[in-house]
Amino acid sequence: MITSRTQAKDAMMTLLKTVTDAQSLHTIWEDVDKNTLDQKPDTSVPFSRIAVRHRAGGSTSLPNSAGRKKFQEDGFLLIEIYTPSGDGTVTADTLAQAFLTALRTRSSLNQSVWYTDVRAQEIGQDDGWFKTNVVAEFHYNIIE
Repeated sequence: MITSRTQAKDAMMTLLKTVTDAQSLHTIWEDVDKNTLDQKPDTSVPFSRIAVRHRAGGSTSLPNSAGRKKFQEDGFLLIEIYTPSGDGTVTADTLAQAFLTALRTRSSLNQSVWYTDVRAQEIGQDDGWFKTNVVAEFHYNIIE
């Protein structure tokens, strides 16, 4: 059972790191790397940026005899994939599919975060890069 937002984010990032490691994909992790989400590496190799966004959560139960309640947290993962333009989106599609497969076939390593509405969307050209977004809705419960 997830006990904090930090634990939930760690579970999500651990799953995504298995993909980035397997694909040897340089990744800018939000609020970890010195690069901000607005900066792009000065290179011609693919990279990704990953962000977690929570929406308003809420209580889903009455308190138990110990006064603890269950709260549901929801939000979305945004994985921005940038590949050098000019290969007909082959690299972008390959990287997007790796994330899609991971998110569609497993919830998380501890089975406490669930993903729904997992999808990829081609955004198009952006300053010499081809951009593809992978988006997944996530859901988990916390008992407090």
